[in-house]
Amino acid sequence: MPSYDYTIDGEKIVPTRVDGGLPKSAVGDLVAVGDVPTVALNPVYGFVPANGRTFTTGSGTADVVDRHFKCTTGTTAFSSGTVQSFRSVNFKTGL
Repeated sequence: MPSYDYTIDGEKIVPTRVDGGLPKSAVGDLVAVGDVPTVALNPVYGFVPANGRTFTTGSGTADVVDRHFKCTTGTTAFSSGTVQSFRSVNFKTGL
């Protein structure tokens, strides 16, 4: 049970949060964007094996379609498609 301070007139002082109750990051900063990271990784010249690799399980796929990576899980249980980059990618905040 929280303890409260009282004014000289006996009125209870209820603490309020200055940050409005917004979530904070691990270092104490206010979180202003969603917690789902968005990265920029565009296969402009198709998939180049020197830049990354793909993993698939079951009926999953990992391909380049219209200069975009397309990963699907397929239709069978435990299927997946994954693209791994060997290059650094840009983090885009606020998307």
